Amino acid sequence: MRIAIAGAGDLAKYLVEELLATSHEVVVLSRSSKSWFERRDISFRSTDYSVPSLVVALEDCDGLISALLDYSLGSVTAHLALLEACQKSPKCKRFMPSEYGGNVDLYPESPEFYYANHEPVRQALRAQKDVMWTLFNMGWLSDYFVPVASRYIKDIGNFHPVNFETGVMTIPGTGEELISFTAARDAAAAMARLISQDNWEPTTFVCGETTTWNNVAKLLARYGRDMKVLYVSLDSLRDSIKRGQPGDDDVIAAQYAEFSLTGGAILPQVKVERQKEQYFKGLNIRSLEEVVREAEQNPGTIVQITIHPKDRIPLSSSKPPATLHRLISRLTTRIMSEEFKSPLNARGIKCFNSTGMGTKLSSLLHISSAVVLPSNSRLVVTSGQTGMREDLSYPSSLVEQYDLAFANVEASLAAAGVQGGFHTVYQMTSYHVGELGGGEVDVAMDFVVKKYFGRNRPAWTGVGVNKLYGNAKIEITAYATLAD
Repeated sequence: MRIAIAGAGDLAKYLVEELLATSHEVVVLSRSSKSWFERRDISFRSTDYSVPSLVVALEDCDGLISALLDYSLGSVTAHLALLEACQKSPKCKRFMPSEYGGNVDLYPESPEFYYANHEPVRQALRAQKDVMWTLFNMGWLSDYFVPVASRYIKDIGNFHPVNFETGVMTIPGTGEELISFTAARDAAAAMARLISQDNWEPTTFVCGETTTWNNVAKLLARYGRDMKVLYVSLDSLRDSIKRGQPGDDDVIAAQYAEFSLTGGAILPQVKVERQKEQYFKGLNIRSLEEVVREAEQNPGTIVQITIHPKDRIPLSSSKPPATLHRLISRLTTRIMSEEFKSPLNARGIKCFNSTGMGTKLSSLLHISSAVVLPSNSRLVVTSGQTGMREDLSYPSSLVEQYDLAFANVEASLAAAGVQGGFHTVYQMTSYHVGELGGGEVDVAMDFVVKKYFGRNRPAWTGVGVNKLYGNAKIEITAYATLAD
């Protein structure tokens, strides 16, 4: 396929390399030529981003990915023109606009400065059927934690908590709030694979790791970047936003930080894992430590995504049996099961997943295939808990019902003396009104899993039903352990 990239900035460089690596022809659209893009393996086309200019530029293209970075309303004008050009194009009917944010399913208005210059484009995309589209998101970029010489992405100064020049890390909130991170190259590699596939969803997510700013500080310290850590409260950030003017750098920086505290920076993990299996199977989306370590091992090099030589099997070799034997030996050592390290280990409980389907479902559904309890465990079992309010009514919002149901489980456990909530739950059965594995249920499940589970993955059975008590949409029975 011939794929056009709108914009000739830092992200576009990764897109060029990853699209070429997946055998696509690449066309770069920009107002003016840039030296990095003056290369023989791509086509550069000048455009003023007017619809007539774009229609000509896209005439022989099969898809369009926008890498335009503009926080002003000019972004709306440019993207509406890109969409209209695709609609008028004879064949360019695949479009990924420049979204690249957080959990737009639950927090479409976050960060705040994003909403005004993204929502009109989202609405225009939803209102038409001529062009296939998706809003692609990857959370915070991991690239900002490696030296400038090891990445295309430029520093963004005070818009980011980490400032290597000053040696200061300004963490919003307590530093324990969850944040999702992905490397720009891995995101570009995912887009390069997605562009040729069909059946896109309105939103697509990739995620290298979900962790906390405090853990990021510890990671950087392990690699010789011992930062002075400061903390800024949510109230202080909101005060800065109120005092400033919309669009001011200080206000945008505060809104970026607020984004880390209000849930928008946590990508929907259930959906991330499902889409990885559907669209990006076999693609290594690297963790933060992998990104930092690779930059450490290859100083001054823009690291490529590669297959490690020890994992390659030569097509022909004078000694193929030995090479094949070593690879098979590595893979078959884990053929029966894999132990998952979880908070339950502190209580003597071990969690296991069967290799293959079990490990895939563990990541996708946040469950364990089986758990083993020590003989001296003291167990607590709850009755079925629903999303009922204290006044015995049920909220109409599915997410709110799920949130209340999980909170009611934790309250029931606490009443029996269990401290730690769902981090102590080793088994649970949940009953759901509605279709499991899609739509609103997916969104609600992802919300509660991120809020309550942490790294715990209990043995969990989910059952779809037609009706529950009252207006309940979910009911949960949980099994937990009491600490000694």
